[in-house]
Amino acid sequence: MGEFVSKFWQGGVTEAQAPLKTLQGWQREDLVKVFRKFKLIGTLTVDFPTFHALLGFQTEKSAQAAFDAFSPNKGRVDFCMVIGPMVAMSTQQLISRFSLLFSMYDFDGDGTMNHAELFIALRTLMLGFGHYFKKTAVPKASEVEKATLDTFQKLDPDGTDRVLLDDLLTFVYQDPRVMKLATPFPSSDVRIYEEIIKFNDRSQAIDDFTGNLEGQLKGKLSDRLKTTPDPLGANRPRASIAPKPKTRTKTLTKIITQPIAWVMWKTFSTLAKAPSKNSPATEVVEDAATLKTIPRPELRKLLVEICKAGPARMATKLAKIIQEAAGRGGDGTEQLPQFDELDPRDKESFNLGTVSLKLQRQLATEDIVSRLDVHGDDVDVSLREFCCLTWPTVPASDIDFGIVWCKRFRAQYLLEHMLKQDLKEGDMDGHDVQALFQVMDANNDGSITVEEIVKVGCLSLDEATRLVSQFDSDKNKSLSKKEIHSVVRAMNDSLKDQFKAAYCGNELSARRSANGKDG
Repeated sequence: MGEFVSKFWQGGVTEAQAPLKTLQGWQREDLVKVFRKFKLIGTLTVDFPTFHALLGFQTEKSAQAAFDAFSPNKGRVDFCMVIGPMVAMSTQQLISRFSLLFSMYDFDGDGTMNHAELFIALRTLMLGFGHYFKKTAVPKASEVEKATLDTFQKLDPDGTDRVLLDDLLTFVYQDPRVMKLATPFPSSDVRIYEEIIKFNDRSQAIDDFTGNLEGQLKGKLSDRLKTTPDPLGANRPRASIAPKPKTRTKTLTKIITQPIAWVMWKTFSTLAKAPSKNSPATEVVEDAATLKTIPRPELRKLLVEICKAGPARMATKLAKIIQEAAGRGGDGTEQLPQFDELDPRDKESFNLGTVSLKLQRQLATEDIVSRLDVHGDDVDVSLREFCCLTWPTVPASDIDFGIVWCKRFRAQYLLEHMLKQDLKEGDMDGHDVQALFQVMDANNDGSITVEEIVKVGCLSLDEATRLVSQFDSDKNKSLSKKEIHSVVRAMNDSLKDQFKAAYCGNELSARRSANGKDG
């Protein structure tokens, strides 16, 4: 898809047609609200009154001009051709645009995308941009079909016929050419969104259409491909396709082992910080931005220094950062902690020096700075991008398992320090609570038990029991999100009290000093 997308703007990007300029530069929250309303309609096409109401034009005349710019068929336009490019032209960071596009085109809301949904996404984006900008090189349906099938093979090497958002984000980070689809449009929102949004309202008409299209694509019947259903969603016999699995079957990772993931997590945690323009939340919202990131200019400066140091010394500074982050002792003898479910191959890489050296070599490659620069200077580096930057050619499944382990290590860290009651400012927020439950709540019942903490959190039975008893306010021998949130609030309140006391103390000292001078 990278080559396919890179040709799209060859004709040059000019200003959008006058009636459509107001649809550029929207914010994420507004786009989400519009799409939620659109999903309630139940078809992919809309008439003029619905178009006008969804997009909130100031006058009927301006709405009609915009509606006509999309060449309506029998008084209706495909709304995906409207909203898809709007997301690509929004104020969001580029990766956030891709995560929102994935969420929107996951029509049945099951968290995955099939051939038909990917085809509709690519085709309506291309056609939509063709209406916004007259000089774009809009590909033919056959070219989009080929790009869809080729891309799907890369995103789905296991042959599950389903693509996860994690697969797409890794693919985008690893192939800079894909980013060209949205690069002509500047970003001003510093937040990074890598999570899916659930638009759960399903439509039988849309299900019927995508089901048939999925069968056509899988059967390579390109002469029967269509991109828009009948305006009223005519009843068609639905193609027989397997139900979408929720997750990909876990296989043994080949590159990013648990020890390597642990060192990567420790290194990332040392370099990362919460963005100053994005205040940590104490409560989790559905569409939560990634908080802990590495400032891109700082990482770039570090990598440039490493690359300029020469082959003999290029990894010296990085080695020090990695080894200090991982807690290596001065004698260099400290070993990695014990891990579960280890591949036998990992036994050879248990030594911290060996694991650190692998990471050093990956971060000292000649092209790493140019790959980092693809995303510009205004967006920080997330954990996923850091992993993709470090391992630019490994499969998405490897990257995904590595990130899962990193989240697990983070959860274990939080549990250990909750037990010790020594969490500091910025150590834990509402987003961490969400991640904690994603990792620890094995049976998805909304609570964390002693057994789950022992099994997943790697605490002893005694430690897990003490941890639960400390914060189990309702005495049901488990921890709920509400109870964990109370820990965060208590921590924040304690910090506020400390700052308040310090402020009052300083103010009192200043008054006494002033009174002394007056006397």
